[in-house]
Amino acid sequence: MAPFEETVSATRAGRLDNLGDTIMRIITLPLALIDIFMSALQRRTGIQRFGYIFVIPNLLIFGIFIILPMLLNFFYAFTTGTSILPENRTFVGMANISQLLTCEDYSRPLTCNQDLFWRGVGNTARFVLFEVTLIVALAMITALALNR
Repeated sequence: MAPFEETVSATRAGRLDNLGDTIMRIITLPLALIDIFMSALQRRTGIQRFGYIFVIPNLLIFGIFIILPMLLNFFYAFTTGTSILPENRTFVGMANISQLLTCEDYSRPLTCNQDLFWRGVGNTARFVLFEVTLIVALAMITALALNR
């Protein structure tokens, strides 16, 4: 190799090193700031309770999108009306549930007062039975095929 080519090669290697250092600084700066915050938080909460810090956001999301709508639907089951706001709904007790469960013969959903409800229950049961079973079976076959 000629001396000029060695110089150019060394210059390119130096630029790549500088670029790598710059990228590492860009990556490590936010991580260092997060580490300062998390270290202070760990000192304040203690090492035994520090895991709760990571669980709290998941619990909040679960509560907002799962628990709250579930409780609201439970409340709606005992009230009547079309309003979304709970204060605009009147309490009817078990009347809604007794209307759903009024059937001449439970084996024939068309004899019920609310046949659309029982049709929905049947559709959900068929979906769970066939679709979920099929998906699990296909996933198992795929896993076995990939394992070999």
